[in-house]
Amino acid sequence: TSLPVQAAAVPSSESPPTPEPASISERYAPQCLDPHAQITSPHSGAVVSGIVAFKGSADLPSLSYYKFEYRPIGDPDWRFLVEMNQQVTDGTLMEWHTYTVPSGEYELRMTVVDQSGNYPEPCVHTVTIQ
Repeated sequence: TSLPVQAAAVPSSESPPTPEPASISERYAPQCLDPHAQITSPHSGAVVSGIVAFKGSADLPSLSYYKFEYRPIGDPDWRFLVEMNQQVTDGTLMEWHTYTVPSGEYELRMTVVDQSGNYPEPCVHTVTIQ
């Protein structure tokens, strides 16, 4: 019988690589795991102002409604923005009149609910309002 051979640890003069900071796109990666609940535009991390059209899809089978909520970054409380009851596939989900809130960085959450009250993980985007 032969015994397994273990490789000897060889000291290295090189230091381990330093992790690179997250890119803007990684920092603001949208949290939209379900294809039936997607915000595709503007991209997460975008700087926006005025009336902003949010585009994507809210098309669960047996859709009851979808709603948007927002909160300033760091705030624990979500604030209701709008509720819609028609499916949207690759289209305009809603328009946000951003002049109704102070400039700053916000999270925007879309929850898509079916007729039995079930919903996938909400889609969360980050935008900066100027």
